[in-house]
Amino acid sequence: MKKARVVLSILALSLAPSFVCFSQEIKVGEKVPDLVFNQVLNYTTTTLRLSDFKGKLIVLDFWGFNCYSCLTSFPKVDSLQELFKDKVQFILVNLNTSDETNKFFGKYKKVYRPNVPMIGDTTNTLWKMFPFWGVPFHVWIDNNMVLRQRISGEYTTDQSLNDFLSGSGTLLPQKPNKIINQKSLFDSSFASGIKYASYVSRCIDDQFFPSGNQNSFEIKIKCAKLTYLYEYAYNALKTEYYSSPGRVIVETVDSLRYFPLVNTSERPQWFNNNSYLYHLILPKEREGVAYDLMKQDLDRYFNHESAVEKRKVNCLTLVRTSKRNKLLSSGEDQKDNLLAYGLRSSGDINDTRYFINKPYKIWQSKLQRLIEKTLLLPFFDGTGLIEKFGNFNIDFEVTAEVWNEDLNLEKLKSALKKYDLDLIYKEHKIDVLVIRDKR
Repeated sequence: MKKARVVLSILALSLAPSFVCFSQEIKVGEKVPDLVFNQVLNYTTTTLRLSDFKGKLIVLDFWGFNCYSCLTSFPKVDSLQELFKDKVQFILVNLNTSDETNKFFGKYKKVYRPNVPMIGDTTNTLWKMFPFWGVPFHVWIDNNMVLRQRISGEYTTDQSLNDFLSGSGTLLPQKPNKIINQKSLFDSSFASGIKYASYVSRCIDDQFFPSGNQNSFEIKIKCAKLTYLYEYAYNALKTEYYSSPGRVIVETVDSLRYFPLVNTSERPQWFNNNSYLYHLILPKEREGVAYDLMKQDLDRYFNHESAVEKRKVNCLTLVRTSKRNKLLSSGEDQKDNLLAYGLRSSGDINDTRYFINKPYKIWQSKLQRLIEKTLLLPFFDGTGLIEKFGNFNIDFEVTAEVWNEDLNLEKLKSALKKYDLDLIYKEHKIDVLVIRDKR
């Protein structure tokens, strides 16, 4: 009996998911141990060993339930797996049990469930071996079980995989394993004495700014494209929201540096070359001029002129199709669940969305956000309802199938028809932020 207990104990230890002896950090170029995991989904057995994929490049894709960009990347993961099925093996890694992951996909039905193996690193073994911050994070392990890349997920593309497999690949920008906590890029010996300062640098991915001097006012923006920096300054200065589609016009010789490339394999490199860190420090009593100074800084640093001008812009325009106000509320109890049905929405897509006995302006704002976020088109309210009726309360109902993050314009137009409303393309003179080369 004693002997049997010893054998069972050894067997239990061999299947246990805690790999304490392998928990030290592994650097690029070092060997990765052959780990075994028993929190496994989408696999032929209940345990998964890294050596099961001997001869292939292994891509460990670290993700989390609350990472939106992780969830939207799952179709890409499946397509890359299919494309490189004989040479590459993707494995999704999170910190959850198989049960918790199954429940997540069961609850959020709109999230695409990839077909690649999934493991739950419930003992943090892989997190300790490949320390990092921020997901999606990818680890590449070659066919000799050597760590080759530790990168942000966006750098794993068909191009970068092809380059690596053909032997022509280079080391991609490596994801830092920790955040550098410092108040500024100035020497810490002198930073506390700085009263006025501003600077721009290239994006530093591992830079984090904790709170500065309590007697100072600071603007801190990291890893942002140039148009976002301008939008940030002007959004604070004006009532118009210039981050919306169609609200920024760039009139420069080199306009490519302002807008991300469409080609997904080149986008990461574009962001690497064209994103910036901006930091402004002022005495607290000068806070009122901070955003005007930021605008001046950007113009000066990048040799630009920027201004708000009236320009004709083709907008998706909300119009009335009759003189009747079919939105007017009947006075029922107020309720509002008018949120766009998206990846992290629970419930059924056929559920009804309500906006009952609540102000028109709030509804109009929700409609504008939905259109501009999903269709990337500027919105304009051409109904004249506010001018005629004031900010009256309305009743509006629509299914989640219509009011969702994969907005179909024709379905939305059909739903608005019930209220004698329509959406048409029409030019309007609106305030836009113009950025041009300095004359």
